[in-house]
Amino acid sequence: MLFHSFEFIFGFLVLVVLGFAVISKYAPSIWSLVFMVVASLIFYGWWDWNLLWVLVFSVVVNYVFGCVLERRKAKWLLVAGIMFNVLLLGWYKYAVFFSGALSDLIGVDFAITGIVLPLAISFFTFQQIAYLVDVHSGLDFERSFVRYALFVVFFPQLIAGPIVHHADVLPQFNDRQKFRVTLENLGIGLTIFSIGLFKKIVIADSIGIYPDLVFEQVALGSEVSFLAAWVASLSFLLQVYFDFSGYSDMAIGLARMFGIVLPQNFNSPLKARSIIDFWQRWHITLTHFLNSYVFNTLMFREIRRRIAHNLPVTPKAMRQPAVFIRSFCIPAMITMFLIGVWHGAGYQFFVFGLVNGFTLVVNHAWKNITRAYKWKVFYENRTANIVGLVLTIITINFTFVIFRAQNMDVTLAFFESMIGMNGLVLPQSYASLFAGLAGLPALLGIQFGVGTDANIYPTLLDLMAIVFFYVFVVTLPNTQEIMREWNPVLDFNKATTSERIIQLFQWKPGIMHGVAMSVIFLAGLAYIVRRDSNAFIYFQF
Repeated sequence: MLFHSFEFIFGFLVLVVLGFAVISKYAPSIWSLVFMVVASLIFYGWWDWNLLWVLVFSVVVNYVFGCVLERRKAKWLLVAGIMFNVLLLGWYKYAVFFSGALSDLIGVDFAITGIVLPLAISFFTFQQIAYLVDVHSGLDFERSFVRYALFVVFFPQLIAGPIVHHADVLPQFNDRQKFRVTLENLGIGLTIFSIGLFKKIVIADSIGIYPDLVFEQVALGSEVSFLAAWVASLSFLLQVYFDFSGYSDMAIGLARMFGIVLPQNFNSPLKARSIIDFWQRWHITLTHFLNSYVFNTLMFREIRRRIAHNLPVTPKAMRQPAVFIRSFCIPAMITMFLIGVWHGAGYQFFVFGLVNGFTLVVNHAWKNITRAYKWKVFYENRTANIVGLVLTIITINFTFVIFRAQNMDVTLAFFESMIGMNGLVLPQSYASLFAGLAGLPALLGIQFGVGTDANIYPTLLDLMAIVFFYVFVVTLPNTQEIMREWNPVLDFNKATTSERIIQLFQWKPGIMHGVAMSVIFLAGLAYIVRRDSNAFIYFQF
């Protein structure tokens, strides 16, 4: 069941809100928890009832591991719990790919087929691994199975995140004054949900039409020109931006309808001035999870080694090339590789992770150099910020081509078009733009009206739309900034938009904002009726 479907909005959601409101008001608190667990399981099973048992099995086994670890902090028990989760995830998400790859390698066909990937398995697996690690460390333990189950299966964040940490939401489920339906919670939640619905249905799905067409042509073996490839890749980056941002808003809004505040998962990443900044804004909860449980563990191992050998751990010492490689580069590459693997089973996802790891390492190295030599011209002026923003978007645009392409062959073919190897071909209608500059197109190698992608040339309207949306995401406030006075998310990061602009869009209860949100919500509904919508890009992870 998708958030942007009529059966969810006017069926499931209405019934669950009404049912929860009545039960939480008139029945003991345990029954409101049970009601939400059952509702969440129905929500999950709606897509495929045959896979519901995977989620239930995972919840039960991890709860048992947590109970045992709370009594006995044995490391082998923690390893066993983690291995259970990794093997469950590995079987459903990677068995088909690795068995096929091994079959190709040794020439014997024993490829596994027919495995259906359960929804959200990557999300609920990571949440429960974090829980087991913290129980083993003596930090937290939840005795109530019902509350633990709700922490894992709570439907607003179940399908595509955010990856919720138990310390963030379990106390909220225990607080009956917070975990309830109120007019304020409904108003705030519905507003955030409506903004997310508009982003997903009206913007992301509309933008996605062109890149889908171009990537399909490349996958079929057609060559596309320089301009078509760039417009398609930049359009896809916008598509996944609004798709993921829209889903995050809808999840946050839905949870808020029940009084639950989820962590921030998306903070205007296309405003980032560096690759470091980008990954602190994109899928924040995934980055936080891997930083906490993978990167920091590997980095502190090197720090502990240096302390044990009486070696300095000052910033200057840690910037030494050999130390920097051991303490940062290797942990960063491993962490980003895991991010790539988490996104899917395929060589392109492994490359996606490694390439992003490499760009992150280069960014950190450059940052260390400029700070060490105090080259402030590269980081303390407006020009540096603008250059950093443009370079970040271009770099991320290339890496997300790897993410979008069906395989590495398509990726390489697309890159050939992006660097001009298939020619700089423009539609004949563009020739008028060079009036009076007759020699310039020939000098630049531009041709008009020829090529294999004549039916998918981007129009001037396409180019204007690209420019408009990039200006839109770079200058305007995000949903959390618009709603900041109403505690929209946990640990809201500092606003990155001009305070004057935020004030123009600040949401306040009243007729004007109510009408505006109604128009946005109805526009989303109109687009649902108008055409079949795509599933979220992070839907089946």
